[in-house]
Amino acid sequence: MQAAGRQQAGRQQAGSRQMEADIMIEELSLLKEIQVLDTDIIKLKTRTQNLPRELNTFDQAYKEAKVDFDRLKAELDAAAKKRKEFERLVSEKVERIAKLKEKTNDIKTNKEYQSRLKEVEQVEKEKRTIEDEILLAMERTEVIEKALGSAQKRLNMETSKIEEKRSVIKKEIEMVEKELQTLLMKREALVKTLLDKAVYDKYTYLLQRKNSLAVVKADKEVCMGCYMNIPPQLFVEVMRNDRIITCPQCGRIMYYDDGKDRELEELEKGEHTHQQAL
Repeated sequence: MQAAGRQQAGRQQAGSRQMEADIMIEELSLLKEIQVLDTDIIKLKTRTQNLPRELNTFDQAYKEAKVDFDRLKAELDAAAKKRKEFERLVSEKVERIAKLKEKTNDIKTNKEYQSRLKEVEQVEKEKRTIEDEILLAMERTEVIEKALGSAQKRLNMETSKIEEKRSVIKKEIEMVEKELQTLLMKREALVKTLLDKAVYDKYTYLLQRKNSLAVVKADKEVCMGCYMNIPPQLFVEVMRNDRIITCPQCGRIMYYDDGKDRELEELEKGEHTHQQAL
């Protein structure tokens, strides 16, 4: 009876060990899934951060077009202001000439008359000089207006480009954020499934300190996280996938890919395709 009792106790211990192994296999499988999700989540978060930066190229072209347009607009305004000032000066000269000529009849001596004529001639000369400046200003205005028209077209084009790109990026960000929320919900569900909090805490610790890569494959006695060799006996233990084993070099959690997961995925994919065909 004692022997039978020992046999029963042995079977219970073996069963308990098997149960623990099954639990750890499930835990490791869940960790692998969480790692895959975390990798995708990080990629999506990075994408949402980088997307607005894609506007920089378009934004730079728009800014250059805007600066060019504003510069020409300022030049045109300055030219118009300058021309207006010249026209005011011409009016003053015309008025001055008229007054000088009006007072000519009051002159008594020839000397005064000659002096008055010279004064009128000088004012008329000044008026012609200003009128020449007006012509130059008109020519300059014509050149600026032509350049401004081209600058306006360029600005309109760059504005259209950046608005279109902004719309595309906004939609893409919305899609990425939607996908991100889906992955976060999946992750939350998987984390709740994990039985051992200590295992998850270890995973989180490694994720934060190992460049967001906590769970890695071991292949041909090499850790695929740090690409360092691991002891042959340790690799044999990793191949069992029945407990949490970390790399002695980088500390990451290792697993062995025996191909069963891929076979199951292919089988499920094949069944899904077959059902769709039916």
